[in-house]
Amino acid sequence: MASQAWIAERAVPLLRDDPSMGAKEVRKELEKQYKVKINYQTCWYGRQRAADKLFGKWMILLIGYIDSKQR
Repeated sequence: MASQAWIAERAVPLLRDDPSMGAKEVRKELEKQYKVKINYQTCWYGRQRAADKLFGKWMILLIGYIDSKQR
């Protein structure tokens, strides 16, 4: 079973290419690449860890704010 740390490690390059990629897309991509099943909640927290590592916690808040304004 994939851990948050495992997901975070592999999600960093995905988020570097597309910072707006959500947990659903990260999950789909990792499941395809590594032939594993990933729990959505575990993926969500792993993606958050990867985003925090890349951008810092303030960036996540900014992306969420911008995304909410675009809808």
